[in-house]
Amino acid sequence: MPIINGTVVDELNKFLTSHHILKGSRIGVAFSGGSDSVALLLALSALISPDRLEVMYVNHRLRSDSELDAEIALNRETCKTLGLALKVLDLGIGKVKEAVQIRQKGLEEAARTLRYEALIASCKASGCSYLATAHNADDQMETLLMRMFHAASISSLKGIETFRNQGEVKLIRPLLGVSHAELRSYVQASGFDWSEDTSNAEDAYLRNQIRHTINPAILEVFPNAYSAISIMSKRFGDIAKLLEQMEEDALKSVLYKAEGVEFPLVWYQNLPAPLKELILFRLNAFVESSNDERYSSKLIQRLQYQLDASSSGDSFTIESGGTQMYLHNGKVEWTIATVITNYCFSLENPMQVSDIELPGNILFSIRKEDPKIDDTLLRIDANLLCHPILRSMQIGDQIVLAGGTISVSKLLSSYKIPKKLQSFVPVLCDRSGIVAVFARAFGGKDRLALRFKTLLAPSFTNIYSSIKRKDNSEIQK
Repeated sequence: MPIINGTVVDELNKFLTSHHILKGSRIGVAFSGGSDSVALLLALSALISPDRLEVMYVNHRLRSDSELDAEIALNRETCKTLGLALKVLDLGIGKVKEAVQIRQKGLEEAARTLRYEALIASCKASGCSYLATAHNADDQMETLLMRMFHAASISSLKGIETFRNQGEVKLIRPLLGVSHAELRSYVQASGFDWSEDTSNAEDAYLRNQIRHTINPAILEVFPNAYSAISIMSKRFGDIAKLLEQMEEDALKSVLYKAEGVEFPLVWYQNLPAPLKELILFRLNAFVESSNDERYSSKLIQRLQYQLDASSSGDSFTIESGGTQMYLHNGKVEWTIATVITNYCFSLENPMQVSDIELPGNILFSIRKEDPKIDDTLLRIDANLLCHPILRSMQIGDQIVLAGGTISVSKLLSSYKIPKKLQSFVPVLCDRSGIVAVFARAFGGKDRLALRFKTLLAPSFTNIYSSIKRKDNSEIQK
């Protein structure tokens, strides 16, 4: 165990001293009411006067009202016993799920992002210089395991940072050297209760799966795993600092422009091997700063392989993750991909077999009826179409389905198609209104207006469909 002859309070005191945090500082405390955060609050209360602590509980509105009310009541009682007030930061009903739809990165990520935004805003408003969270040795182990098996960068293997500057507010994790079991024992010995989030017992989330299955197995084989993780985290942190200094020097050869970056191929190829991947991660973050895309190690590896395998006389274009990388005359340009979202094509002969190339790498097809072709594709009686057009989805579009009239935007959102991609979805219209929406190529479903289902004449039916012509990571030589 990380703590052998000390207590949780001793560990916290050492942290404050080593990071030069004065005990008169105003500190915000992220307080969920779980055993870890109760332990953090108890230890802080033993060292810092109550008027210097701002205790904040974030209500995500993701659980039942009865469970949340009971949790908040217990948390208020805990704070009252310690002479503290509890500030409840209510995110509002549906806000986390709304963020999931917008960010497209999962429930955990959306909840975490909104939580920190609320906590930091509250810290600023109340004059707190620091925000303390109860991350512990188990959290560190889980984080490192996830990053390792996601093939994250070398620098990221430092794990959760004990001290991070967030501008006006510094984020501190003073209990990273203490295990969850030790924190729980400390709370029990102090005579306090804690809340149990019912979702913590579920294995639906990756971190919970690691916590409940992998961590116990590791600790059974390696009893000193926490100490080893702490040491390795520090070592990778030191390596990260060294690489960061080398990165800064190397990046002086990069030309930063409003639309992206430019650099000589030979410069990249002469970089030390450990720097190449880190440089690409760093440049990709710059290029996509306004694009809010999640970039993966797989993408970075593809780019690295192509750059290493090319010569100054080669030319290529790589489109991936919403960006484009070009090599021409020994210069590499990396920019946000040019997006054309508005289009409109007149279907002069809606019964004619044809293929139409659309923006977004979409190929729209019209085929003759054939029982061998996927029966889930849309069959439309083209004779019933009056001056049909194929166009991009527009704000205000509505389609009449069996369940009633629905906006096309709402329909696409129900399929979890990001807003920035919705304008690429082909919509078939004629003088009677919207005939069909082709969302299948984007992970949704193709939908046919109710009036065309009821009037369907099989003998004159054509098959209408759309597919992705190429994926977003295709390399063109």
